[in-house]
Amino acid sequence: GQRFFHVRDEGFQVGQSQARGPNTRKRLSFHTDRCDVIAFLCLRQAQQGGENQLVSSVTLYNEILRRRPDLLDSANLDSEDLAFLRSLGYKSNTNSPLLEG
Repeated sequence: GQRFFHVRDEGFQVGQSQARGPNTRKRLSFHTDRCDVIAFLCLRQAQQGGENQLVSSVTLYNEILRRRPDLLDSANLDSEDLAFLRSLGYKSNTNSPLLEG
């Protein structure tokens, strides 16, 4: 289903029960959003801040595969994770037992 969520300063302070990272002035650390697709639409540019940094999970996976394939052997990826990566074009590594089958 679709879900729309506003990311804006609602004036809440960290520690208030209504406060979540996206509705405060707090800078958010890198995190994952559990979705297949994410999009941002800026209706009003912030006077300061508001920058976003995005990374492709497939690109990240392929970089780990290229630089440190040993880390993938203990990454605890399940079959659903692997099917998702395959569908998006991960690079195969025949030396990794996780990618077989």
